[in-house]
Amino acid sequence: MRVLHVLAKLGAASVFAATLITGAHAQEVHPYLPNTGTSEVGISATINFEPNDSYGVVGRYGYFFNRHFELGLDASYTKVKNGSSVNFWDAGVFGNFHFPTATPWLPYVGLFAGIADGTDLDNSFSWGIQGGAKYFFNPSVAGFWELRWRDLEKGKDQLGIFFGLSIFFR
Repeated sequence: MRVLHVLAKLGAASVFAATLITGAHAQEVHPYLPNTGTSEVGISATINFEPNDSYGVVGRYGYFFNRHFELGLDASYTKVKNGSSVNFWDAGVFGNFHFPTATPWLPYVGLFAGIADGTDLDNSFSWGIQGGAKYFFNPSVAGFWELRWRDLEKGKDQLGIFFGLSIFFR
């Protein structure tokens, strides 16, 4: 049931992304947006819905194979403070599909696969889905938000909104 709740939220995010790009198909792509060969280095913090009373940080490196597809590495650390201190991390690879627009907004959806470990977690396979948007302040810097769900281990999920900053190397 929880997975359906997450999928509904990501579906809503996808509709939002589609709304942003509706008029962009017949227009030029904004010059700030990444192109083939661009690298992205990002860092973000999170507001978690699950587990609640928790916070986390994320680091990410990605490479754009073209304007639409980015592949990279993602690692996060989360601390839960609910009476007892619980820590966990996950690390792995991600693939994001971007929807270039004629504006500085760059919406995307993606998948993640990796491993997770920590207090009350066994070293296990982790997978997830994400969707969000980047806003380019200039060709080298963008702010972003991302709705992200991770299955860290059976019955142990993470759901949160991540806010961060990315630097692009062209």
